[in-house]
Amino acid sequence: THVPKSVHAVVCGIGEEEDTLHDLAKTLGVQDRVHFAGVRNNIPALLKSAQCLVMPSRWEGEPIILLEALAAGTPVVGSDIQALKNVIDEGVQGYLVPPEDAVALAAAIEKVMKGSPRHISLPPNRTIKQHTTTLLKILQNS
Repeated sequence: THVPKSVHAVVCGIGEEEDTLHDLAKTLGVQDRVHFAGVRNNIPALLKSAQCLVMPSRWEGEPIILLEALAAGTPVVGSDIQALKNVIDEGVQGYLVPPEDAVALAAAIEKVMKGSPRHISLPPNRTIKQHTTTLLKILQNS
């Protein structure tokens, strides 16, 4: 619970860890600020309305949600892992922090909440296609 109490999280999707996450939110006393939205068909609209996408991943394969966030103009706060490093320019599209560092993650989320970056766009020389191509090459080499 390192982020301000005004911050709410929306978790989309379903999976085998869903009950564990519900229990964890309750144990941490944040169940009123964590909203489990299930399977959604309006992810682009959710991303567009979100202040940021948080990806505290230990590893990622092909992070399509990251590309969707960038396409929606939504800053990303995520782990400093290869799949995200190849797409995120620090301070431009968001922030990267060491994996499993809750304090650094919270600090980066707070930066975004304070308006830096508020709403991003891809630099003119980059496109989602270029990012996808980069990700596919990374996958090919892993």
